[in-house]
Amino acid sequence: MKMYLRLLKEMKKEIFLNSSAILIFGIVFKLYRLPFEPYIYASSLYGIICMIVFSKVIYQRKKSMYI
Repeated sequence: MKMYLRLLKEMKKEIFLNSSAILIFGIVFKLYRLPFEPYIYASSLYGIICMIVFSKVIYQRKKSMYI
């Protein structure tokens, strides 16, 4: 659990930038009165990709710890 928290602290800039980008796109969609379904779909896909990358980083860290 400590490793996950440490990794989150190390990646807080990336997490903040990604969250900010998703929020900005949501605001732009709202201001232009665009339908929100494409925004939700794209944000979900982006979130899944971010989780896959995060999982890969965790796997690599664990693997390097046991070598």
